[in-house]
Amino acid sequence: MSSPYSADSNMYSPYSPFGDGADSVYNAKDAEEVKFVIGKVKESANRFPNFKGYIQKKTWLEVYSESQRQMYELRRNMNYLADYKGTKQVKAATKDFYVKFEKMTDACRVKNQAAALAAYDEAKAAFDAYLSYL
Repeated sequence: MSSPYSADSNMYSPYSPFGDGADSVYNAKDAEEVKFVIGKVKESANRFPNFKGYIQKKTWLEVYSESQRQMYELRRNMNYLADYKGTKQVKAATKDFYVKFEKMTDACRVKNQAAALAAYDEAKAAFDAYLSYL
């Protein structure tokens, strides 16, 4: 009889906290998963110019909506790749983008078009710098 609290090495699930995980199917950060995440970041890069159009049209709700759609996962994906690459430059580029993206969304929140456009240009440059490391 199996108990969830036993330290038996013949556990049913390889994902058990008591097992060694040798038979698990999932391998963190394998080449296929990294390629998939890079694809998601590049899709976000393709959507990023939408922000400039929304700011120019002063459709502030669209800025919020776009940041909640595809761009919502961008932070997780960028962190994943920064951890995968493991260099200080990539982590610094990631943080720099976050700061500038927040600056842009804050300017949009208060409906300051001039500040939002300037912040967009900064965020776009920071995002391009991040993408150069991929």
